[in-house]
Amino acid sequence: MKFINRLKGMLYGWRMGYTALTTDALTGLRSRQYFEYEGRQCLERRARRNRQVAVVNFDIDRLGLVNDFFGHAAADYVLRRAGEVIINQVRRDSDYAFRRNRSIEQNRDLSEPYRMGGDEFSVFLGKTTDMWALDFAMRVQEDFYCVCRSAEFRETIARLRLNSADSTGVSLSLVLDQVGLTFAPKVIEVSGDMPIELDSALIGADEKLILLKRAGQ
Repeated sequence: MKFINRLKGMLYGWRMGYTALTTDALTGLRSRQYFEYEGRQCLERRARRNRQVAVVNFDIDRLGLVNDFFGHAAADYVLRRAGEVIINQVRRDSDYAFRRNRSIEQNRDLSEPYRMGGDEFSVFLGKTTDMWALDFAMRVQEDFYCVCRSAEFRETIARLRLNSADSTGVSLSLVLDQVGLTFAPKVIEVSGDMPIELDSALIGADEKLILLKRAGQ
């Protein structure tokens, strides 16, 4: 009996450690560490079939203002809502792709969202075209825009900011009207003859995202 209890404890500890490593505690999305592992696996699978992959990077606009004026709890709420919007769109696309293709092997490459750290998110699109990646990113951006301007969202931020002394005299709308998502999709053709490192796959999207943020778009 003691051995069984000890074994259960070890399994529980392993599960907790695995969850902590692969899951972002705030949003419930996959972590950057898991992105690096699963991204390499997906690239290898797609390269064997000479297919396209895409990385779409998202960055929350003006999250720093929310944090500065309304506090950490409000900023965390914005991050969680952004994660919800992204994962809802991923599930929508994954359900559609699965209905079209029942192959278990090919459906291993369905999309999954990740929180890369701070206000940055990434989605690895294992089945994609240029238009699909752009359409996906625009739908996420539009949905998050609507969320940030909903009464529920603003009422929640108003309630959370009561604990932040820095929010005195700051207009809620003035700050939240600036909150949104900037995105940068990067579609890559991969093949077994030309293997691509995951870091190389990310760099194009990162560069585009930086340029867009600097331009204020």
